[in-house]
Amino acid sequence: MDEKQQERYMALVHKHRSKLKPIGNGLRNYKDSLFSLLSERHADDSIKKNALAKIISINSQLNMITLDHFKKVKTICNLCILSHLIRSSQRLLK
Repeated sequence: MDEKQQERYMALVHKHRSKLKPIGNGLRNYKDSLFSLLSERHADDSIKKNALAKIISINSQLNMITLDHFKKVKTICNLCILSHLIRSSQRLLK
């Protein structure tokens, strides 16, 4: 990437992270709530199911935001570089 592409890329990264942070915090709160149910003797199944549904929904949001981010990245770099970024991300997620 040339210098201008790198600047655009870093701006996208910062914007992407700023979108993810509050959603990730919300996800963490829902997971904490879910696991706090372990301390209850008779946690209602509907409460568990609602918490899990919210966690799934938030994960879906995170994935859509990330997909949108990579679409934007694709506009500033060639396919070879994008492929490298995706492979690197996949390795980090494993």
